Formats: sequence, C-alpha cells, structure tokens
Amino acid sequence: MLSFQHLSRITAILCFVLAVAIFTTPGLFFWLFHLDPATSGAVMARRVAVLFLAPGLLLWGLKDIAKSNAARRAIAKAMAVTMLALSLLGMSELALGRVGPGIGLTVATEALLFWLWYKMFQSPED
Repeated sequence: MLSFQHLSRITAILCFVLAVAIFTTPGLFFWLFHLDPATSGAVMARRVAVLFLAPGLLLWGLKDIAKSNAARRAIAKAMAVTMLALSLLGMSELALGRVGPGIGLTVATEALLFWLWYKMFQSPED
C-alpha cells in the first residue's frame, strides 16, 4: 500500500501535468476524446486545466503536514469520491457515444486512483 505522502505526490504531479497539457494544447484533449474542437470547447478545456491546479496544489501542500488520521481520511474521501465520479462520468459519456475510446485511459487512471484513495480512506495511517 502506498503511503499518504506518496499517493498525494503522485496525484498532485498528475494534476499538474494535466493542467499544463490541457491548458497549452487543448487540441490534444479534443483529439484523444474525439471531441469537436469548437471555440467554446477550447475555452472550457482551459478552464478545466486551471481547475486541476487546485487538487494538485492542495495535495502537494498537505502531503507532509496532514498528520492526523481525521485529516487524511477527509482528504482521501474527497479524492476517492472525485475519482469515482469522474470514472463513472467517463464511462457514461462513452456509452452514450459522446466521446471516443481514448477516454478508456482516463477512466482506467481515475478508477485506479479511486481504489488507492478509497484504501487510504479505510486505513489512513502510513
């Protein structure tokens, strides 16, 4: 099992990478998910990129200072719920034909992170 610090670091880095990638190259985002690259989509993609900064910064900053189990459980619960919701949303969008098969990588990553954060929620000690 990963430690809280290690899982926080991995998730934070992933959030930072996604934020930079989506902000600087929204076309890659559209290509991967087979979306229409309309201007409104590019605007929303860049907004999503900025939103990825919040969990990245929170997790990076809290990885070493969240010492209590209550704090770690709250963080783990928030991350598990977020990852589960994103994974389910991705699968439903694929089932409805709104996105292409590229969403599979995203859903798999979100499902893995859900499982890891859920396990952390159940046992937050290092």
